[in-house]
Amino acid sequence: MQCQSRTGRPKKAFYPEAARRLFFAVINQAVQDVLENGREAEDAETWLLSQDFDLFCAPFGCNPEVVRQELAHKLAAMPVKASGTAPVPHHLADFLAVAA
Repeated sequence: MQCQSRTGRPKKAFYPEAARRLFFAVINQAVQDVLENGREAEDAETWLLSQDFDLFCAPFGCNPEVVRQELAHKLAAMPVKASGTAPVPHHLADFLAVAA
C-alpha cells in the first residue's frame, strides 16, 4: 500500500521515527486511560494485557512482557496524591524506559 503525497504522487518512504512516536502515543493513551480510571480504563487495561497488544508490539521489535513488567514496576513506584490517586504521566517515553 502506498500513501499519496499532497501533490498526488505516491510516497515510497517509511519514517521509522514517526512510527516509533505513534507506537508510544498509542501506549501512552492506554496507560493514561488506566490511570485516570475513567470510562476507558477497563478497556485499556484489557488491551494492555491482551494478545492484541502483543501483536501491536511485534512490528516495533518490542517485547510486550518487558513493557508490561516495566509498566508494573513504574506504576508501583509512583507516589500517591492526597486524593488517593497516582499522578498521570504526560509522556510515556519519559515514564517508560523501554526501547522501541
